[in-house]
Amino acid sequence: MKRQVIKCPKCGAEYMAGEIYLPEYFIGQPNNIIKGYDHNILSYNGSDMDVEEQYQCDYCDCKFKVSASVTFRTGEIKEVFDEDEYVSKGE
Repeated sequence: MKRQVIKCPKCGAEYMAGEIYLPEYFIGQPNNIIKGYDHNILSYNGSDMDVEEQYQCDYCDCKFKVSASVTFRTGEIKEVFDEDEYVSKGE
């Protein structure tokens, strides 16, 4: 698996996302989420994801901005085995 790094645009210094982004801002802090009859989100309080950040390089002092692109994929999990097929013997 390829490691995801953020590079300074001036000197090429590498950073991990956790060095630049704060998780509670990156992921957001939604609360009081209200959903409609179709289960879609109608409204919420709190904050949404914040995928943009600014940082000053630790090595060359270059100030740069970082924009993350986040994609969510979902897929149904199919059960590998049926629990009804397995019976434990009583003692």
